Amino acid sequence: MELKRGFVYDVIENGKNLHPIVVMDDTLDKGGCIKGVAFTHNEEGSEFCKNILLPKEYVVESDSNGNRYEFQWEETDRGRTSIIRTGFLKSLEIVEPKVKGQITEQGLVWIEEQVKGIYDMVKGSISKHCINRRTGNNKRDD
Repeated sequence: MELKRGFVYDVIENGKNLHPIVVMDDTLDKGGCIKGVAFTHNEEGSEFCKNILLPKEYVVESDSNGNRYEFQWEETDRGRTSIIRTGFLKSLEIVEPKVKGQITEQGLVWIEEQVKGIYDMVKGSISKHCINRRTGNNKRDD
C-alpha cells in the first residue's frame, strides 16, 4: 500500500474508525510505520495535548477531477476541525488505503510548525514502539 504526503486517510482499529490522519512523510520507518498527524473536532484537547484549530483554507475540497473529498473542514456541535498537537507513527496495517481528503502544501508546512517541537520530543519513543494493535507485535527491526 502506498500512502502519499498531504493526503488524508482513516485509521481503523478493531473495526472502529478512529481519527482521520494526514500523512506528513510518505517514507516508511524500519518497522513499516508512517508519520502523520490526526484530526479531531475537539478544539480544546486535554491537559497533555492541546489541539489546534485547523485554518479552513488548508483543506482541499475536491480532487483534480472535481470530485468532492469526504474529509472536509467542519463546524459541528462537537467543535471545529482541529489537529491533535502531536506526531505519531502508525502501522500501515491499520490505515485504510482509500483517500478521504487532502491538505494543501501550505497547510502541511503550517501543521509541521505546530507539531515540530512535540514530534521531535516523542519521535524516538513512539518510533521504537510502533505496535500493530491487531497482533500486538512490535513492527521495529531495532
